[in-house]
Amino acid sequence: MGFEASFSGSYPNRCSGKWTLTYDGLPVVIPSDHVHCEKGTRGTYSSWHFEDWMEVFEDYEDGLTFDEWIAANKGWVDEMFSQHNIEISYKNYSDLYTAFQSDDWRHGSCGGCI
Repeated sequence: MGFEASFSGSYPNRCSGKWTLTYDGLPVVIPSDHVHCEKGTRGTYSSWHFEDWMEVFEDYEDGLTFDEWIAANKGWVDEMFSQHNIEISYKNYSDLYTAFQSDDWRHGSCGGCI
């Protein structure tokens, strides 16, 4: 089973959602300072904005690769793993990154703040 992550935000204010995370079907508590923010994983994201009174939709690459992401987030991830008796291992890091990556987002991607 492993990790499953989802973000509850949606148009018109995707950024107001929160992450839920499970490991082998059991809930995992994400630290409060990480539960509402984008996760910064590498991916293709969308931007919606106006230029010269015209709507512009653009896709762009953004985020940290797996190795960069683990280096940047290891502290809170290890603490979360320890609190939930999840083994600190390469496989679990990889599975967590992939779970967050599947529903990651960026500010401005839904256009609700425009």
